Amino acid sequence: MKKETTNHEILISRYFSGESTPEEVRELSEWLSGNPDHLTIFEEYHKTWLLSTSDAIETGTDTGREWEIISGKIRNTTIKPRSGKLVKLPARNTIWKAIAAAVVVFMVAGAVMLLLPRNQRVITAGTETLTHTLPDGSFITLNAGAEIRYDPDFGSENRSVSLKGEALFEVQKDAGKPFVVSDGKARIEVLGTVFSVDAPGEGQTSIALAEGKVALYFSNAQQDKKYLEPGEAAIMSSGSREITVKPNDDPNYLAWKTRVINFENTSMERVAQTLNKVYHIKIRFEDPSIAGCRLTASFSNQPLESVLNVITTTLDLSYKINKDAVLISGTGCN
Repeated sequence: MKKETTNHEILISRYFSGESTPEEVRELSEWLSGNPDHLTIFEEYHKTWLLSTSDAIETGTDTGREWEIISGKIRNTTIKPRSGKLVKLPARNTIWKAIAAAVVVFMVAGAVMLLLPRNQRVITAGTETLTHTLPDGSFITLNAGAEIRYDPDFGSENRSVSLKGEALFEVQKDAGKPFVVSDGKARIEVLGTVFSVDAPGEGQTSIALAEGKVALYFSNAQQDKKYLEPGEAAIMSSGSREITVKPNDDPNYLAWKTRVINFENTSMERVAQTLNKVYHIKIRFEDPSIAGCRLTASFSNQPLESVLNVITTTLDLSYKINKDAVLISGTGCN
């Protein structure tokens, strides 16, 4: 007996084919956000998609490569109700494969894309970093747990995104349309550059500039802009509305993305902060004096256990991993 197609399957298929009405878009959004189990269903569709496109994706390729192949079909497409077909599917594909393909739009490498009012797009990284390509060709790499939002008409009149968490931006140049990142009150405006932003939502936003030039200001205060040059960093405090610019003295500010870590006579307090960002795990010291120990070591794309083994052996310490935390023990350093 043929399986009856459910309503949410029809909604996903219609949305992916560009045939959704505004009402159907809202209904799909409610279904996606209404139950965590729906994400599990999406994962199953994602697996079906990968299996059904074995001619395009080699077995064993990493998720990032899979996304590069798949997103090549949809990268320059704007998703709107009744916008026309988004992807030309092979004639042999059934509605099930079309539905599975739609999952790639919603879930990629552990990320979830939800439809919000005005069809605003939301990209959320899961437990791993995620690289997302914006319609203008700019790249955003999100650290685990970070989230960006932007409107479906991004690039037509402006290039604005909102950020919660940490991300690296590689922005395409467009002098007529400045690229603006906001976290509510803080604003970072660029024409084309590479910079990182950490906006944890706690009233402070950190910015580090690698290339180009950026302007910093608060909402309704464009006249008080401050500028960053390459090699500089800034902290924007929304409470006091102060912007502090200083040289970037953190060689590991992109370690969460590159997995390359360099410590040069670095305090264990700062070592722990870096490892927290790279491995997404809390590091605590049984003896507070351990925070003052200093470490010189380098790591390149090594697992957490290997890094901890080197650190604790070097400083004559020990460690224990408990779920999402690491406890480092010892007598401290002289």
